[in-house]
Amino acid sequence: METFKTCCLGELQANDTLQRNGSHGAPSIADSVRSILCPGLPECNNNGTCICNNTFIASDCSIDKRKPPEMFGVRGDGLCDTSEIDCDTAFVLGDHVGSSRDLSCRVHKYHISKSGDKSLTSTWIANASLETFVEVHCPLQDQLHLRSKRNAESEMFMEIYKLSISYDMENFGDELDLIIYDSKCQIADPDSNPPIFALKKSTCYIDGKCYLNDEQSLVDVCNVCNPLSPYAWSIPLEIEGCVKMENKILVGLLDQLLVVLS
Repeated sequence: METFKTCCLGELQANDTLQRNGSHGAPSIADSVRSILCPGLPECNNNGTCICNNTFIASDCSIDKRKPPEMFGVRGDGLCDTSEIDCDTAFVLGDHVGSSRDLSCRVHKYHISKSGDKSLTSTWIANASLETFVEVHCPLQDQLHLRSKRNAESEMFMEIYKLSISYDMENFGDELDLIIYDSKCQIADPDSNPPIFALKKSTCYIDGKCYLNDEQSLVDVCNVCNPLSPYAWSIPLEIEGCVKMENKILVGLLDQLLVVLS
């Protein structure tokens, strides 16, 4: 179809007869056909290619970029599992999305706390890329907001991104949700009533990461996951050399007292 349009517009440009106005002030054949093939009120170059006005895009200038594309979901049913892939890009799905140099994503980033409360942490607009006419890629790691993520990590249980797409970085469509979670220890069911964001049994979530029962910290073997205290490290007293913090403090005070008495 696109090849036919190109040939047709090329013929209109080359044939002077088709440029002549009709009787009684009627538009020329070229103008009539051009208005159908290039509805965005463009001109045509010598190769029969539509040259769009500033507010139109697509090969036939049929898309008004002031109207955002219709998007209907995010790949993965709106869920991204960090235990399977790096969730640094959202794949937003739509229908007949046009190419625009100002194609963009507006991102609202929320943190869900351990108690289930949701709070907005940051908002930004990112340049998007058109993978196909039905899929737009939105980057989720904005350099200006990486620090805020690290600072809030201790209170964060899950992340929700609300995404909307624009052709011109100004007019955005409906928001779509993407939930970032780790299925190793987390349950995410946003479609339930009420939505469920919970910790799995026999697991822990400590310092922004999931651990299984009795799993040790990578940096300290004296820190292990105990589901009875799922959001903080537990000290395994059966491991030689591992002592609770309060015991360490008591031993330190006794050592100081012995030094004074001696």
